[in-house]
Amino acid sequence: MPDGPDLQSLVIEVKGGAPINNADVPALGNVLDSDDALMAGLLTMHPATGRKLQNFQQVLGAAGQLDVLGTKYPRMQIVNLRAVLHGYRFKTPSVAARRGVKPRLPPRKVAGVRFATDTLR
Repeated sequence: MPDGPDLQSLVIEVKGGAPINNADVPALGNVLDSDDALMAGLLTMHPATGRKLQNFQQVLGAAGQLDVLGTKYPRMQIVNLRAVLHGYRFKTPSVAARRGVKPRLPPRKVAGVRFATDTLR
């Protein structure tokens, strides 16, 4: 992908403790570009809210999308730990999905949790 059937590179950064700041998301974008990765994800302890969320959505949107077999995936995504504990996962191409098999923990919406990637569709 794009030349082969599987995701070849996904950069994951974990940010614990203090909420993410304005430099964290652009820094992940720099890693995405400098490492020639296809996708990048930021796992955070605390979700972004308000103006920070809007700023992050702009950066995430500017990273573009990865098209795999007609399905588009955001190249950069932010997910918080609470959402992961409720079953949400990064939106990535899946070998299981291509074969029609459902993954054990499919992504799902969690009541009261907003995701930075929700508005990028």
